[in-house]
Amino acid sequence: MRIAIDINGITERSGGVGNYVRLLVQELAAIDRRNEYLLYLHHWRAIDGAALRRVVPQQPNFQLVFHRMPNSVALFSEYKLGFRLTEALLKRRAIDVFHGPVNIVPRFKSMRSVLTLHHYKMDSFLPRDLGARGRLYFEVSAQAAAAADRIITVSEATKKTIVQELGIPSEKCTVVYPGGPHPVHRTLPGVALPPALAERLPGRYILFPGPLNLRKNLPMLLEAFASVQDRLGGYRIAVTGQPSAAYAAAILALAQRLGLGANVVLLGEVSMEEMARLYNRAEFLAYPSLYEGFGSPPLEAMACGCPVMASGTTAIPEVVGDAALLFDPANREAVAQALLRMTGDPALRRDLAAKGLERVKRFSWRRMAEAILEIYRQAGS
Repeated sequence: MRIAIDINGITERSGGVGNYVRLLVQELAAIDRRNEYLLYLHHWRAIDGAALRRVVPQQPNFQLVFHRMPNSVALFSEYKLGFRLTEALLKRRAIDVFHGPVNIVPRFKSMRSVLTLHHYKMDSFLPRDLGARGRLYFEVSAQAAAAADRIITVSEATKKTIVQELGIPSEKCTVVYPGGPHPVHRTLPGVALPPALAERLPGRYILFPGPLNLRKNLPMLLEAFASVQDRLGGYRIAVTGQPSAAYAAAILALAQRLGLGANVVLLGEVSMEEMARLYNRAEFLAYPSLYEGFGSPPLEAMACGCPVMASGTTAIPEVVGDAALLFDPANREAVAQALLRMTGDPALRRDLAAKGLERVKRFSWRRMAEAILEIYRQAGS
C-alpha cells in the first residue's frame, strides 16, 4: 500500500501539531517497513533541508515530495473553487490512502482519505489570533470532515462534537489518543532554570503555558488570582508563549488594573528544553482552558512531576483522569478556590504529582501509530 501523509508543520518546534506529525512519522517508520510512505510538503517557503533531515526517516520506504505552493492557495482551490488541486499534483503516484493529520484533508476521487481532527471550534479563537488564512482553515474543516473517508479524533469529546454539530456518522470516526509528551518532558531532580529565566522568576511560580488566545482563558485566571492574592503567599504567574503585541498589552494592562504588577511574568516563546525545566521548577500548572480537543500541557507537566489544576470541561477530564484538580473555568470563585487549595496544600500537590507520573504512562506514540496504521489498512481496502 502507498500512503501519503501531509507533513506541513513537521519542523515546528512549538505547539502540539508539529510534535504530533513528527512522532507519528517516526513511529510509523519504526513499525512499518513494508508499506510505502510519501511525505507531502506544500508551502511557499523553500525547504529547510537540515531541519527536515533531522525529522524525516531516512529509509527506503519513505519519500519526500515538495510542491512550492502556499497553503492558503491549496485550501481555497480545494474548498472554495472546487478544484481538486492536490489530486492533480499527485495523480501519477498511485496513492492508496492520503492522511491529513492536522484538521484538513483534500477532496479526492481517485484515492481514499483519512483525516485527524484535533478540534472543531473556530469561535474559541479571537479573529486577530487567526488571521484570514486561519479563518479559512477553520471554515473548511467541516467540509474536510465530510469529504474524508475515515476520521480520527484525538478525544471522545471531539468525536461527540463533530457527530452532533456536523452530522458526521459515528461509525466513520475512531478515537485515537495522541502519544503524550515529547521525551524531553521528564523529571529533572535538582534542575535549575536557565539564568535568563531564573532572573525573572526568583521565587515560587504557577505556570501558565501558551499559546495565548481566547480559549486559554488567561484573564479569568488573573482575575481569580487577584481576588485571593493576599492569601497566596507571594506566588507569581509565569506565562509562556508569544502573543500579539495587542494581546500582550491587554494582559499587562489587566494585571496592572488588578494590582498584580510584577506578579505576572510574560516569558515569551521558550524552547522545549526550557519548558521542561519550567515544569520541573513550577509549584503547579494552571490550565483554565475553555475548550480543548485534547490538551497536551497537562500531560507534559505530569511527565515532569509537576502537579496540575485544570478545567473540568471538553476533553480535559478524559485526558487527566484523577491526576489533576478540576474546576469550572467559567466561574471565577471556582478558579480562586482551586488556586487556594493548590497553594495551601503541599500534600495535595504531592499526591497529584505522583498520580500524574502514572497517568502519563497511559499515552503511547507507538500504540497511536499502530492504531493509525490499522485505520490506513481499513481505509485502503
